[in-house]
Amino acid sequence: IRDRYMTAGYVAGGRTDEGLRGWEGRPLPTNNDPGNHRENIRNQTGRRAGLGYRSHQRREGNSVEEGQKVKVIKSVCIPFTPPEEILELLKDFRQMVNYCIKVGLERGVTSRFKLTKLTYRELRRYGYHSWYALSAIEIASTILRNYRKARRRKSGAKPPRAKRLIAKLGNQALKVTNGKLLFPIRPREFLEVPLHKRALEVLADAKLGSITITPNAIHIA
Repeated sequence: IRDRYMTAGYVAGGRTDEGLRGWEGRPLPTNNDPGNHRENIRNQTGRRAGLGYRSHQRREGNSVEEGQKVKVIKSVCIPFTPPEEILELLKDFRQMVNYCIKVGLERGVTSRFKLTKLTYRELRRYGYHSWYALSAIEIASTILRNYRKARRRKSGAKPPRAKRLIAKLGNQALKVTNGKLLFPIRPREFLEVPLHKRALEVLADAKLGSITITPNAIHIA
């Protein structure tokens, strides 16, 4: 919900002007340090020794550059016993995602824009609020892109399929009023969920983000 930024030198143990630092901001031992037993063992065996050392090492394509800011997002879990209508929504949402995945695989499409043109009209036939259709397309697009990357690494990767019962909504469809979270199910049909004290404290001075609905909780992020 709240955007907080921390420099990569502290968060990811990257290099700063003061040298290599660990998670607590203390300098790590260097290669020339005779007390650096982990590095000595690594040189002798030809492989890394220890789980923590150099776990922050920069990787190509997934790195944290010097001075880069890392976004930290808070989330709040709201215990929730959904009515039968919400359980049906979760099952239908899973079908919507799998339909988008099927179309994307058949047409060789991974972009959200193209997937929307191909599937939006069909998804609207489920009768739910339009934000559920757009969210299902967004999730399917992410799954398809990950599948494409997996196939490049391993040719035998299995075609993806959504299995979990979840539904996701963006903050455009959400509202907090009178201590309750209000979100749509169908056009002009809304559900109210009471918020506990901790959730109200977090949301009091923070921007409302997306929600993920599961069979036993609602996660606000």
